[in-house]
Amino acid sequence: MPSTRSSGTGRPTVANPYRTPVSASGIATLVACEFAKLKRKKLVLAVLALALLFPLPLTAVMSRDQQVFLQLFSANVYFSELLFHPAVLGVVAVMLFFQEEDNGTMKNLLAVPISRSRLLAAKLICIFILSMAYSLMNLAGSLVGGLIVNVYSDVSLACALAFGVGVLIFLATLPVIVVLVAMNRGYVFTIIAIVLYALIGWMIWYVNIRGVPMPLALLPVPLVGTWFLGVVQHASFLGYLGELLALPFSPVVAAVLLVAEGAICCAAAVWLYGRARE
Repeated sequence: MPSTRSSGTGRPTVANPYRTPVSASGIATLVACEFAKLKRKKLVLAVLALALLFPLPLTAVMSRDQQVFLQLFSANVYFSELLFHPAVLGVVAVMLFFQEEDNGTMKNLLAVPISRSRLLAAKLICIFILSMAYSLMNLAGSLVGGLIVNVYSDVSLACALAFGVGVLIFLATLPVIVVLVAMNRGYVFTIIAIVLYALIGWMIWYVNIRGVPMPLALLPVPLVGTWFLGVVQHASFLGYLGELLALPFSPVVAAVLLVAEGAICCAAAVWLYGRARE
């Protein structure tokens, strides 16, 4: 039942039940709205389940070679994180950005006192949270695999690496969001472009694992791989990799470059998101 309040003329007026209160423009509320959009998408839950289950077949393969837990976790990062993770985040971004256009809700959103930059920030926060969830699910699957093999080593290092990979893969996905906002070409074209971006980035890093040539080493996905290998090659069981890998950057430099590229992409996305809807 709509609430009533007295107007200046003494007649009660009916409050508009569809009016968005000012507090609803808070970032937390906007992020909750973005998750509500994804709640109806079964694909998101399926992808998180894939991140949890992906390590299990690798466990079966690597257990035959009696490899330790951190080797299992590293293999999951090579394939699940560097290959599938950027593609997953890109597809989620497509859902978040295109659903408003398809449903015609963007004009309603712009009618309330919410800036475009806050709308974009809510979407990016939503994608970041899902990025962390994917990495943690992948870590959980690796831990289950380690339990099956009954071999654990450097679990604390793997946990720290999982958080780092979640953050850096999010940064590596930001160029996709910039292209998504700038071109707005539709689902099929954008999803194909996202998959190619993830696949090409992974191939550049994996095929040239002993030394990614410049300037390809500056691409986001190879930078994530460089950061990961630079950290993990100092672990005791991977010490021999120091002689095999010719990494173009140290882990610190790779992380700094990713943060710088992410900041540039965020600024570009804010400008393009506002400009495309003027």
